Amino acid sequence: MTKRRYSPRCAECHQKTMAIATVAYDIKIDHDGKKYDIHLPALSVPKCSNCGAISIDDAASEQIDIAFHQAANLLTPEQIAKLRDDLKLTQKDLAALMGISDSTLSRWESGTQIQQRAFDCYLRLVFASSWVRWYLAAFHAGRITGIPKEIVQARSPVSNFTPSDYQAPAAPKHAGSVLAA
Repeated sequence: MTKRRYSPRCAECHQKTMAIATVAYDIKIDHDGKKYDIHLPALSVPKCSNCGAISIDDAASEQIDIAFHQAANLLTPEQIAKLRDDLKLTQKDLAALMGISDSTLSRWESGTQIQQRAFDCYLRLVFASSWVRWYLAAFHAGRITGIPKEIVQARSPVSNFTPSDYQAPAAPKHAGSVLAA
């Protein structure tokens, strides 16, 4: 286990009284046009024993990131990397397949940038469906233009779908899966 690095000096009272403590912590996070109220009942942070000020170090920031990804129902950086690895794709391959830059995908996997909800849904589709991967590869290679007539002419329940028709199921079919929404 690596030693946790933080300043022993409090930024508020300037005393050398910072020590790791567990505190309840609430934060509001704006992401992709939506506000999320995140509550962490036991956040581990450096806390001043003199004035009570806390400092968000890397370890605390990681705890907040995990809670936010859960609240926003977004894939975590680790999940994105694992699902990509499971498909035996490089970052460059997956980025090309999705039509995004490999630096964008790298930022999502490193956690330096959080993907928008629409891209999160897009990632889940790419990871879940070999047909989607085939279609995107053919589309980006120029073998498909527009929407294939088979899709336009299909008479499946999905072909006449409108968002107002949708009623959320009582429980997702793949409960516990990162692909379950």
